[in-house]
Amino acid sequence: MAAFVIAWEDVLAPMAFLTSRVGLQPTKSCMEAAKNCYVRDQYLQQALAAVEEQAIELLRVAATMGPVFVITEKSLKYMETTCAAFLPRLAHWLANANLAAASAQHFRVRVVAAPKKFATTMENAAWRVQLYQHICKAVVCDAHSASLSAASSLSHAHRMLQFRESGTLGLVSLSTSEMDQFASVKAFDVAPFLVPKCVHLNGGEPATALSLEHFFAQLRTLQRYVVTATAHDSAFAVTL
Repeated sequence: MAAFVIAWEDVLAPMAFLTSRVGLQPTKSCMEAAKNCYVRDQYLQQALAAVEEQAIELLRVAATMGPVFVITEKSLKYMETTCAAFLPRLAHWLANANLAAASAQHFRVRVVAAPKKFATTMENAAWRVQLYQHICKAVVCDAHSASLSAASSLSHAHRMLQFRESGTLGLVSLSTSEMDQFASVKAFDVAPFLVPKCVHLNGGEPATALSLEHFFAQLRTLQRYVVTATAHDSAFAVTL
């Protein structure tokens, strides 16, 4: 089995760049000001359209190999509002993918948002640990067409993860946060046969934000890299 955890911030969407370029922040006034800048900037519109095309392709590639979990440390409302404003095609694709059931050609793509604004780094890390453990159980339930909401299925998923035959899971994570590598390791607590494959990316802060040209190129690289990572038999952590 394979599964993918892909960060929204600065892996799929160039959030640090938008903060630097148009002052995007999670407030109503900053959002309106950022959208006004966007509609007056033809370069930004064209560059973001190219970026979102590559982001969609990355999700498509991953979803042919296993279930995909797009995670954001912001609220779901903020992510949806930002995506609709600056990456409308990606917003439409994600909305449809989040509702669609798995098929013979594609696994499910789900969006998971933080339950609240974190007061400390420790709170953020604790949420990620719980999330990664939950994802391991969800993937096993998906593989056996069970609902994780049922207590019996949750218990069954936990048991399945304890055996090599049913619990071997290659989990590929793409993130600019080093906390995701920590969370992957902590997932061993519930999934002893987990094979974590952690890809750390640079550029998660406005001061170090990638240009949209570099962000575009990074998405193209990741489209190829997730295929290689999925085929790799052993755990690894790498910075691209």
